[in-house]
Amino acid sequence: MKAYRYLPIILALALTACGTANESVPQETAAPQSAQQTETADGESTSDKPPKTTSLTDLNTFTADTVSGEAVSEELFADYDVTMINIWSTTCPPCIAEMPVLASIRTRLPENVQLITWCLDGDVNKDTAASVLDDAKFDGVTLISAGGDLTTLYGQLMYTPTTIYVDSAGNIIGEEIIGAPANPESDYVKGFNDSLTAIGREVIQ
Repeated sequence: MKAYRYLPIILALALTACGTANESVPQETAAPQSAQQTETADGESTSDKPPKTTSLTDLNTFTADTVSGEAVSEELFADYDVTMINIWSTTCPPCIAEMPVLASIRTRLPENVQLITWCLDGDVNKDTAASVLDDAKFDGVTLISAGGDLTTLYGQLMYTPTTIYVDSAGNIIGEEIIGAPANPESDYVKGFNDSLTAIGREVIQ
């Protein structure tokens, strides 16, 4: 019977998520972080980091290009209390299916939060990525390349879509969402509100 213990989970992921091509990439595992006070190598306190329940790396320092040709960095997060990052690929049907919902959510967000996407194969399939975004009417920021902490995160990902929430410094808040939720409209907004609550900000109404 033990062989079937995880079958429901496996079947759910098969329907809502696609495996990434990262199985051969060595994974760097970061220790889960919380709001507990620690010190960096230069003595800087990190007690203001939000609660984190994932081993995925924070995005404190990175560079990337967007599908529209802009160069961006971690400053992309600086003006927002919370940023949702939906990580997808052009070969992932569940990712593409939920893109119109993401587009709709993005247009209704208050000014203190933002929703962006990161297309993992967008650098080699830029035209396809742009077509998916156009069809979904998603006109927000979409990353298509990775450097710095994004490179580390790329090696840790197992499925697309994967969704994370970060604070204004790029620190991941809470736990990642793996796969396309059954109710993306409510589940992704709940992710925003859980993240806002965790850092002491007002929730989305």
